[in-house]
Amino acid sequence: MNNNLLVLQSDFGLVDGAVSAMIGVALEESQTLKIHHLTHDITPYNIFEGSY
Repeated sequence: MNNNLLVLQSDFGLVDGAVSAMIGVALEESQTLKIHHLTHDITPYNIFEGSY
């Protein structure tokens, strides 16, 4: 079974181009990816918040 789903979660925020760059790299690998954004507002370097 081939699953083309990518769920993104990061502490990048949305004010710069980091999330867009990550999407661009992923789409270079597979243009059929379905990308869903869980969150990009995790407090930077907060491992507990990211894992919760």
